Amino acid sequence: MEATFKGKYYNGLSSMGLEAEIALESHAILIAYTDKDGEPQTIAWDIAQMHKNEFIAKDRVTLQYGTFPPQSLEVNSAAFVIALKTTYAHQDFMQSHYHFLSKKGWKGVIAGGTLCVSLIAIFYFVGIPTIAEGIAEKFPLKYEVEIGEQLFKTVTKQYQIDSVKTVLMNDFYKNLAYPSNYDIKVTVVEVDMVNAFAVLGGNIVVFTGILDKMQNSNELAALLAHEASHIELRHSTKSMFRSLANYMFISLIFYDVNAIASLLVENANMLTDLHYSRRLEQEADENGFRLMVGQQIDPNGMVQLFETLKDGHKIKVKIPDTENKEIGENDEAAEQEIEISEPNEFMSTHPLIANRIDDIRQMIAKNPSPIKENNILSEIWNKIKGINE
Repeated sequence: MEATFKGKYYNGLSSMGLEAEIALESHAILIAYTDKDGEPQTIAWDIAQMHKNEFIAKDRVTLQYGTFPPQSLEVNSAAFVIALKTTYAHQDFMQSHYHFLSKKGWKGVIAGGTLCVSLIAIFYFVGIPTIAEGIAEKFPLKYEVEIGEQLFKTVTKQYQIDSVKTVLMNDFYKNLAYPSNYDIKVTVVEVDMVNAFAVLGGNIVVFTGILDKMQNSNELAALLAHEASHIELRHSTKSMFRSLANYMFISLIFYDVNAIASLLVENANMLTDLHYSRRLEQEADENGFRLMVGQQIDPNGMVQLFETLKDGHKIKVKIPDTENKEIGENDEAAEQEIEISEPNEFMSTHPLIANRIDDIRQMIAKNPSPIKENNILSEIWNKIKGINE
């Protein structure tokens, strides 16, 4: 009877290890375990697809198998390590990639250590976020929607929802008939801030502050086209995964959906302050433009929207009127409106509003399209604007 060893098997879909018995054969490793449903399973790892942890201890080894997300095997046994080296001594996965350093003496060790530290730093600050964004791109839509619903419920607890405007807004969005892979829902919350944001999986949150500033239905159509584009292009998912990538590193390695979901929900409030990269904002602008043109809605509404957002940078502050009189402790200062200028685009993570307006105007000039008046949208818009009048 061939020798068997005990270890832990990871299936690549969960970070939970399963107790397993391992047998080494010439062309495969046999792994027998009991799955989460209590059913016995046996799998065979083809030696050609094997990888190993480069640093094998005397009594511990980690093996990996297949492409991303890889399966893995952890065994704490000196006898297993010896058997592994004996059985697969000439196999590629057992060959060290660092043997050349030993020939260089201390200089080789120092050079190798410096290289390793540099690679780890690059991987931590660049590789992990990039991998996280790639995982977001391939993340199952079903899980994205489920996580998004949890995030939406968590983040909207802090707001007062305007139920009347929410009904009207969803009616408005439905009549826009923008094509989407998601069942997009819109919620209006009573906040004076000129803002709106998208929640991964299909929810858009619109603040009353931006609705109050808008002048026509085309602006609202542009806002919803832009936010829906963030959802459709999975920008919210990518940005959150990228922002939290280093915290969810282990979960990303093992593709543990439950751990990822928990971390995202715990950080749900970051949605309101989520800043997309310049590239993602430009993609949302371009896709939003295409959505409007596709439904024969005047794309100038997007220009008007960004002009409204630009005006949203103006705030009222109290400053003393020193030219006309001296201000005492109990005197009220004059109230004036000043504009907060945006930072230089080189120093900003997103495109400047003025530049976005120019880009959209260029798209309009290059892509002339027919415009069709939508009376239903106009009627709903009038109801939204007339509720508190």
